[in-house]
Amino acid sequence: MLDSARAQARHRSHAAGDTTRRRARISTWGRGTRAFLIAIGFGAMALPGSELADGLDAHGIAEAANSPRAWPLTAVRDATAPARTRAGATPAALQRPGAVMLSHAFLRSPREGAIEVAMDRFGIARDLAEDIHDMALAEGVDPSIAFGLVFTESSFRERVVSYAGALGLTQVLPTTAVWILDEQRDADSLFERDTNLRAGFRYLSYLLERYDGDLHLALLAYNRGPGTVERVLRRGRSPDNGYADRVLEHAV
Repeated sequence: MLDSARAQARHRSHAAGDTTRRRARISTWGRGTRAFLIAIGFGAMALPGSELADGLDAHGIAEAANSPRAWPLTAVRDATAPARTRAGATPAALQRPGAVMLSHAFLRSPREGAIEVAMDRFGIARDLAEDIHDMALAEGVDPSIAFGLVFTESSFRERVVSYAGALGLTQVLPTTAVWILDEQRDADSLFERDTNLRAGFRYLSYLLERYDGDLHLALLAYNRGPGTVERVLRRGRSPDNGYADRVLEHAV
């Protein structure tokens, strides 16, 4: 009888120990999961160029209009925090305590984000935004500066001609295009998008190298000509005419 009682006591003790260990494992797993999700959030916020604290809507999606230079990434967001949609209602998914949302925008690339920001800001077609972005990178120009330059030069009109004879999106002179592309082309070829973007961005890249990376001077030389800029500088005066600031103002 005594041996039976002792056996039952040992069984209850082992069962209680197993329950405690299971609870400990569950608790540890829960803490680890929360730590992992929090780490994702802080990792997103630490990414270069992100402005996640300021540009998120109720669904955790970066607002391009508020943060035009931010990568379209989102932080992990605790649903217990107050949040409203544009219609003023709290999303159902956010009403559950502890719910966590990861926006699909988290998975978008910097290229895709920059293109969508440009489309939204300037009202241009996707194919044009893609061509400007990709040609700028190919020619060693920051795509954000490239968008500002094309807006300032032509307002994204592909067949515009200036009084001085500059053509197309980047307003390149035919003589400049022949020199910078090192190939003979007629003036009408500058109405071809790829040719015009390549000529304009390659010329800006050349000017950046000529002025040791001084973007302000390079943009002024793009607008006024390097000869004029350098002549003004030699006289101890400023060549600034506001052009560089206009380009930078519209950089995305």
